[in-house]
Amino acid sequence: MADTTKVVSEQDLIVAFAGTDFGGADHRKLIEIGVLKKAAGYCCGHTLTRIMIYMDLINEKGALKRRGRELLRAAYHELMLNGG
Repeated sequence: MADTTKVVSEQDLIVAFAGTDFGGADHRKLIEIGVLKKAAGYCCGHTLTRIMIYMDLINEKGALKRRGRELLRAAYHELMLNGG
């Protein structure tokens, strides 16, 4: 399991997702997948996009910022090295 807590803390997630309703989804997984989608040129939902902008993971145009690249590396490090 990837450890992205050094990039995005649990407190960061609590603050960023406050007042949203993602039906019990794993917020950490949502941003990991969201950043991957943005890096690949895909779209995310409006709320998740705004959360990623707020968390300084992407810019207003959807491009990854430094923190977003760090999250992406941490989240998918094992996959990049071992293919799964």
